[in-house]
Amino acid sequence: MTAPLTVLQRETLSLLADTFVASVPRDDDPDGFFARKASDLGVPAALEQYLLEKLPEEQRAGLLSLIETMAAVGLKNQPLATREVIVKVVAGIAPEARAGVDALRMLAIMLAYGTPDETGRNPFWATWGYPAPVSAPPPTPKPITPLVPDGDTTLTADVVIVGSGSGGGVIAGELAAAGHDVVVLEMGLLQRGRLQPVRALGLREPLPPRRLLPERRGQRLAHRRLGAGRWQPGQLVEQRAAPP
Repeated sequence: MTAPLTVLQRETLSLLADTFVASVPRDDDPDGFFARKASDLGVPAALEQYLLEKLPEEQRAGLLSLIETMAAVGLKNQPLATREVIVKVVAGIAPEARAGVDALRMLAIMLAYGTPDETGRNPFWATWGYPAPVSAPPPTPKPITPLVPDGDTTLTADVVIVGSGSGGGVIAGELAAAGHDVVVLEMGLLQRGRLQPVRALGLREPLPPRRLLPERRGQRLAHRRLGAGRWQPGQLVEQRAAPP
């Protein structure tokens, strides 16, 4: 059984979450979009649950070691500006430290902006005009089952695509629809199995996510609104990304 986080680890994880999704003072904030921080949404508890239940032991140990390092260098009782500097310095220690910081940041942001509350809504969604899903997704089987090799594995295919992101996934889908036998090599985790009808080869180690913390203090990664309500990473703007 996995041991729970210590008090220090839990406090530091909460501080990290509130550093990645911080409260930003702003007068024009009718929905509380800028004032809301990660801990207001229960993100630290969700992060802890993910670390304890979803990660392999080696990855969990590495992230907990990173969290303890943040505590050791004095993250507690520091203002946001100082916490941002500490996080940046620790991330610069080694590539592994940067990957760990990136993973925690990505997860905190995803949980803050994407997790619904007990009413099925997320407080951030009101600012964007998103009404929340009409109903839960149907419990249909995933269209693909990843192959996780335990050792040397030989596969035969017409095309091998590395990465199932926005580029690789589309290319793989088009090639498969055209009748080609396609194998996708993916280091991340299968998300809802929606790459049908592509055959996927999933590996156990997640790919370190892209870095979201801007270089300069007080900036947030903005999102440009595209047609049909789609969003994508966009330009850096002062403070938090304003609603469209």
